[in-house]
Amino acid sequence: MCHHRPSSLNLFGVTALWLACSSFSLSQSTITFRAVAAAGASAFVAVGNNGTIARSIDKGETWSVQPSVDKVTARLNSVSFADSKVGAAVGTNGLVLMTSDGGISWITHSIGSTVELRGISFVDAVTASVVGENGSVFRTTDGGNTWMSQSSGVSSTLNAVDCIDKNICLAVGENGTILRTTSGGSVWINLSSPFIKYNF
Repeated sequence: MCHHRPSSLNLFGVTALWLACSSFSLSQSTITFRAVAAAGASAFVAVGNNGTIARSIDKGETWSVQPSVDKVTARLNSVSFADSKVGAAVGTNGLVLMTSDGGISWITHSIGSTVELRGISFVDAVTASVVGENGSVFRTTDGGNTWMSQSSGVSSTLNAVDCIDKNICLAVGENGTILRTTSGGSVWINLSSPFIKYNF
């Protein structure tokens, strides 16, 4: 449940209240979560170390740990949903976990590589982009059944990606890297970044 003593954060003159929510036992309190995504209007899925996947169906009020698949112990770095049903989580050793029931059950899909995957973004139920170490980029157009490697033109690790449609995506990563595509990843343009000393 959510604690009733909210913490406040003042940002640009606007005060936001945050409630600490948890339904985990004490033994689960050492879980490190790395990403969270909305799965529809009231559900959320969080992923983290040791293949941990947690799910809330009441807008984050309470949470339960979900079984992943095949006793996965890899670190999960990112999660994304196309809608209330279809989603995926990615992590170390090229791991991709797919769900078609809102995160209740998960199955593994091969991405054809063992690189660490850091970010994923769904456009729709069949189209998604994934980024990771050494500038790796992958794309699926069949719901994760097959993945195509794309050339990013960089060797820096890419930590996150977001797409607004099937064509336009941005990826960011180490050494101030900002990449943009307007062709669904066929060509990635390395934007001149003023943040070259920083990692995204």
